[in-house]
Amino acid sequence: MWGGAQLASRRLSVTWCHGIAPAPVRLHAWVQAGDGTPVEEPPSTFAYTPALTIGGHHQHRP
Repeated sequence: MWGGAQLASRRLSVTWCHGIAPAPVRLHAWVQAGDGTPVEEPPSTFAYTPALTIGGHHQHRP
């Protein structure tokens, strides 16, 4: 799993996600790597359905 600092040092972009989970209704925001893996998030993050995503370009620049 990539940490935020590791992503930044490698100049990899991330996707910012805002999501919602039901019963009871909960909101959560997180970033995910280009492969869709949440960055430094607990497994419970997968309970959230993304409602808004910003970004999504996965690039490696030397």
